[in-house]
Formats: sequence, structure tokens, C-alpha cells
Amino acid sequence: MKIATTKLLLLVALPFLSTTYVCSDSVKKFLEGVIFAFVRHPFDIGDRCIIDGTEMEVKRISILITSFLKISGGELTIYPNSILSTKTIVNLVGEPDPNDYIELSLDPTIDLLRMVELEKKIKGVINDGRGAKDDDTSCRIVVKEIENVIKMGVHFKHIMDIADVTHSRCFVAKNDKKSKLLLEIKQILKEFKSKSS
Repeated sequence: MKIATTKLLLLVALPFLSTTYVCSDSVKKFLEGVIFAFVRHPFDIGDRCIIDGTEMEVKRISILITSFLKISGGELTIYPNSILSTKTIVNLVGEPDPNDYIELSLDPTIDLLRMVELEKKIKGVINDGRGAKDDDTSCRIVVKEIENVIKMGVHFKHIMDIADVTHSRCFVAKNDKKSKLLLEIKQILKEFKSKSS
């Protein structure tokens, strides 16, 4: 009877042991992926990250894999979460930075009244459609004289809906808005030049 019990235990235990051995790697990867995606959670969709020295934007996160879009070439890269859990990940930013800056070089002969008028017009262009007041903190202008050239620095914030927008789309939107602002400032400076002539 003792021999039959040992053989029966071996007969029942052997399939469980072999299944455990075969599936252990898969179960381990699955558990690492779940822990990485739901516990560590180092980034969200749309975040820019640096992994292995490459800057990428997170496109899709699932339990087993995460998809990235390389910023430099637009190439889609897929990493298993079990591999990502062993890598150093630098999350550059959770949300796009709304701050921007433009530096203008002005004619040193410009008088103070024109400079104040220029500041008001630039603030008006930036705050257009915001319902902002002149003392709004979304736009600051700094004027300095450096080597007989007047430098005007315009610090401002972009207002954009970033709810479902990726970093690359926000970057494009910021550049479009900055380009439009520069064209409007150029037009203002042309008007000043024609008035002084």
C-alpha cells in the first residue's frame, strides 16, 4: 500500500511541477508587467520619456507592453513592461510647458513713449481673446540695454486645451501661436516705423 501511495503522489504531482516549470517565466513576466503598469506607473500616455538615451513619447500602455514614438524619427518602438521595469526611465514632463519667450532687438533711438505703446500692443496681442487685464501675470515684458541695443524680452503663457493632446501636438500648436505672434509684432513695428517717418 505504501508503494501505491508514493506512485499516485508522483503521478499527480509530476504534471503540476512540469506545468509550473514551463509557465513560471510567463507568469513572472505577466506579474512584472502588472506591477510596472499599475504600481510603479512611471509615465502616462502622452508623456515624453528618455529610455536608453532616446527621447520618446508614450503612445499606448497595456499590461504586457508599452508603445513609444521616437521624437527624432517618428519610429514606433514597443517595449515589454518586464524589460522596462529593469531600465532607467526619465519622465521629462507630465504636461506640456505652456511658458514661452521671445526676444526682440529694438532700435536704440526708440523713445520711452513708443516703447510703452509697443508693450501695450504686444500685451494686447497676447491677451487677445483671454479677457485678460493689463496686470495679467500671463505676460511679462522685460527691457534691457545691452551694448547700445535695446533688448525686449516677452515672457508669456500659451493657453491651450491639453486634455487629449500629446506633447508633439502641443509643441506644434505652441510654434504656430508663436509664429503668429511674431508676425503681428513685426506688423506693429512696421506701423511704428511708418509713423516715425
